[in-house]
Amino acid sequence: VDMVYNPTAGRLLALGLSSPTGGTVTARGARVFAFNPDLGQITSPTDTADLGDGNAYLALDPGTNTLLSPDSTTGTLWVLAASPFPATPEGSDLGINIDQIAVVGDGLFVSSRFGNNTLFRLTPSDSTLTAFQSGRWPAPFRVRGTATPSLIVLNAWDSTLQEFTTDANPMGGTTTDAGFPAGTTERLPDLALSPDGINAAIAYPEFGQVRVQAIDSGNG
Repeated sequence: VDMVYNPTAGRLLALGLSSPTGGTVTARGARVFAFNPDLGQITSPTDTADLGDGNAYLALDPGTNTLLSPDSTTGTLWVLAASPFPATPEGSDLGINIDQIAVVGDGLFVSSRFGNNTLFRLTPSDSTLTAFQSGRWPAPFRVRGTATPSLIVLNAWDSTLQEFTTDANPMGGTTTDAGFPAGTTERLPDLALSPDGINAAIAYPEFGQVRVQAIDSGNG
């Protein structure tokens, strides 16, 4: 479902869901696996951990070697050591139906499962949850830059790219037309940023194409 690389342990962390057996899913649940990329396999019992029912995204905080995964069905945020995994991971109820997540400095950015036009910044050190407004249906989003990072949000319904600061009180800045018709919501689009942060690759599955868009100039 999702993957991140943990450079501290040299492991590829992969999130998977329960598979059907004989055409029937007998149990729900997500499980995260830590693969040794050199061997292409799991090498220890502590390289697997069970999470919730609706986990679909992973995020890694390299500064604390912590793995985070939101459960969109319950509004639970799973936080666990990335290496080795704890025997019984635990989740915390945030009170919102979270979906995607990104780690930026001392903050976690999350989106609502139901889209609308609200994003949240969570500060774990004091449990502060700050809501801020985006365009319609902000999904997905990516972190741009490292020295002064910003959050690039693809507003799926509006077909726009929007940039936000990542400090304690996020502020919106540049908004760029993503180049697809507004009101397209058959399937969730995807977003990737170039290494220099200048261009965005945007994919709306129903159009069967990927558009490369310059974020600042608005020229595709």
